[in-house]
Amino acid sequence: MKKFGRNNIGIHNVVNDMLVLPDSSIIAGGNNGIVYRLKSEGDELIIIDSLDHSDGLEGISVHGFQYHKDGSIWCGTNLGVHRFEYETWHPDSSVKYRFWNASKKVEFRGKESVVDKYNNIWVKSNYALMKIQANDFTDDNTVYKPTLLEVKVKDNNWRLKKSEFDKWTKTPNNPIHLKYYENYVRLRYGMLYCDDLENIRYRYRLVGLDNHWSDWVKSNEVVYSNLSGGEYTFELEARKLSSGKIGKYSIDIMLATAWWQTVWFWFIVVSILGVLTYYAINHFKSRIKFEEKQRTKQFNRVIGLKIRALQHQLDPHFVFNSLNSIQSYILEDDEDRALEYLSDFSMVLRNNINNANKNLISLSEEVAYLKLYLKLEQMRFEEKFTFQINLDDKINSLDIKVPPMLIQHF
Repeated sequence: MKKFGRNNIGIHNVVNDMLVLPDSSIIAGGNNGIVYRLKSEGDELIIIDSLDHSDGLEGISVHGFQYHKDGSIWCGTNLGVHRFEYETWHPDSSVKYRFWNASKKVEFRGKESVVDKYNNIWVKSNYALMKIQANDFTDDNTVYKPTLLEVKVKDNNWRLKKSEFDKWTKTPNNPIHLKYYENYVRLRYGMLYCDDLENIRYRYRLVGLDNHWSDWVKSNEVVYSNLSGGEYTFELEARKLSSGKIGKYSIDIMLATAWWQTVWFWFIVVSILGVLTYYAINHFKSRIKFEEKQRTKQFNRVIGLKIRALQHQLDPHFVFNSLNSIQSYILEDDEDRALEYLSDFSMVLRNNINNANKNLISLSEEVAYLKLYLKLEQMRFEEKFTFQINLDDKINSLDIKVPPMLIQHF
């Protein structure tokens, strides 16, 4: 003997009833509210597929099964009786079914059910013997149409104008218009003129937010929060379990877009930013041009001042006199004096040019320059004067800086 359960094949350990079908498949169910379809292969038992609440199975425990000659499987649970069309049971599709709610004091125990020669299903419960005429059950052709019964915005009743709702049913007309801040919506839906609401299951979706359908539920309201502005379509389907009939309903919801999220607002913002950027760039360019012009003007001014300073340093009279002195030495055939004078004169000119671009020079450089100049003047006047430059011993002439030509000699 081999045991099968949760640990080895995954089915519930408590199995209330089993049924072997003509195709050798095994149907089993227990206290976990799931119907298993099994297949035996040698010593192994394999789960082919299963049905649970998402497939329309109502109840938390399965009590029993019967197979009818029309190819249907009848299943009793703690909440009622299901009729599944076995030929539609495939792993990749939805099984067709019907469901009848159990009335008070009626239970369905599949292990105590039998099928008579007329294909009636007899079920023994704790309170009564129930007969299901499987051949003669009639289709319920009544069409039940679901509808939207109430709209609440942020848990407050949405006030409608008379033109926005049906004067007979008091339900909203299509479409519903909401302001941008009315983005927390509670929708209550249901059936009109239906006396068996316990036998109704709903599913819904809000196209524009999520295109997937919800599971089939008994609840008759849904909440949508933080919706963005736009156009939505609320679609609702209601299924009567005892007939399998599905009623459909849809309504459009127009949620206004906040003004700061609209295209025209962002167009204006981008345009303003573009204009500001344009003027900022132009202002920046103008500022750069102005500053460049000022720098050029200042530079030209400095160059002019330097040129004038150089012109002042190169006194025309001094140059003219120096050249006359050199000419005189040459005419007197005093080559040594001419060369000495010319060498010192060139050094004076070089110092003038080098110091023209300096703001400060050392005191020793200024004194050396001054000695050269005075030496030239002494030679020109044929040693008719002498000179002496004295510096205090406490003065470090290399560390002290003075402007060029601070000691004027012209």
